[in-house]
Amino acid sequence: MGSCCGTQTSYNKLSLNLQGKTTEIPKKITNFNELQAEARRNYRQLTNKEFTMKINENPLTNDNFFQYTKGKGKLTITIDIENDQAIDLSGGYISIKSDELEHAGFVTNFNLVMTTNKVLPSPEKALQAKSDLQLDPKVFFYRNSALSFSLVGLQAGIRAEPLPILCTKLHPGDKISINNTTVTLISLDPYKLVYKYNAIPGTPILYQGKVVGMHISNNIGVNILGVIEDLKSVSTVHLFSSQINEFLHEVIFEEGIPSSESRFHFIYCPKENGLSSYNIISQEFKNVDIKIPKNSVVAQAETGAYISGGKSDNLVCKKFYFFDSYTFTLFEKHEMITARENHAMAIMSTGVYVISGFNGSELTNECEYFDIKKNVWYPIYPINLPRNGATATVFLENLYVAGGLRPNGSFCENIEKFVNNRWENLKIKAPESLGNIKIFGDGQKMMILGKSLWRSNNEEWETISDEKQELPGKHIAILMNKLYVFVNPRNLLVWGNESEWRNVGRGK
Repeated sequence: MGSCCGTQTSYNKLSLNLQGKTTEIPKKITNFNELQAEARRNYRQLTNKEFTMKINENPLTNDNFFQYTKGKGKLTITIDIENDQAIDLSGGYISIKSDELEHAGFVTNFNLVMTTNKVLPSPEKALQAKSDLQLDPKVFFYRNSALSFSLVGLQAGIRAEPLPILCTKLHPGDKISINNTTVTLISLDPYKLVYKYNAIPGTPILYQGKVVGMHISNNIGVNILGVIEDLKSVSTVHLFSSQINEFLHEVIFEEGIPSSESRFHFIYCPKENGLSSYNIISQEFKNVDIKIPKNSVVAQAETGAYISGGKSDNLVCKKFYFFDSYTFTLFEKHEMITARENHAMAIMSTGVYVISGFNGSELTNECEYFDIKKNVWYPIYPINLPRNGATATVFLENLYVAGGLRPNGSFCENIEKFVNNRWENLKIKAPESLGNIKIFGDGQKMMILGKSLWRSNNEEWETISDEKQELPGKHIAILMNKLYVFVNPRNLLVWGNESEWRNVGRGK
């Protein structure tokens, strides 16, 4: 009987519950061992731990699995971790001491402690800190000094009542709670909350009982929206990427909060007094009046644009900026190693490459790489052929440069690829003799934009568009699988699924 019953469907609907977190299991479970494996897959904290399962306080075992699940409708199985230290901290508030500095902290989603970057600036400080709970940065550690927060894991076997994070659209005048005191929100932006109140740094800011920020200094708190956006930006490149994604999965997003996808639909083109932006959803142009160097190079990023080099006070400069699409704010980053203009720039998920260009006295073959996470520039191997006005792209995790003019002013037909920290010339040459051709990838093939649009095919180029006199444009951007070309800052063409060029708008 035991062998046949193990293959029968014995219930209609199954849910697992661990520490108040309920997960519905869509697949049919037919035996106890399969149930244990499914529990471990759904709850990371069960890794390498012994646990028990109950139905209505009745222990569930291999021997009685079919007895307790047979013929049931909606079935909820409770999971208890054996030898787990349950600690009641009245909402997870804790005190953290490090180097004579004492700040507050609190336990939040995914059993992580959130506190200030000042009290826990590094994993080493987290190990040395004195706390109500034993912190373990080997389980998890992340900090952002600009937003003044740190997140650190708890030692295995310790859990506390968490304060869940709420992403909600607050407004000036809303009532928030700090230290059980009702406080009126005066103003806010995506990264900061302003109010009249002072507390111990690291104290959570609550709205409807959930965390919407953390107190940093007198009258100022970090907006949890900024924390979440920062974590999203590193969720694919960080050492603890999987934990970050699991943390984000438990965040409560209240309806009405714009998502990253809807927030970042802007493409940019440099213009004389800043940037020209275009929202591909609303199809609206907007002038962004920011002070950036003349002739600087702009590279499209998912969340904004990187801006490098150019001329400042008539001198070629090392300036480097990031323009954030969320706040429409220009952030100055660490300067480049080499001053340059008319150079090439390309973005990877982890950093930015700048290649060649004019350094103020001559064309330089010097190249460098910016580590986004560390905010540091590193020199990389010089390019073979110095170029003026070339373009670069990252395609299938490789860096390519094409176009531009040689020091003697002639067109540079060679395409170079950065391989094993060195540049090598490809056999395939550029299909058009234009210094301002644009190179990019469409996800499957290498492409070049000149007066026509070209796609690589077996070390040859095939044209996939008719020649247009207004191409190539000043700037290109690829977003949502479509190619956008700024013929000028006020005239935009798109190449999409229609396999033809279409004018999508003219700015004012």
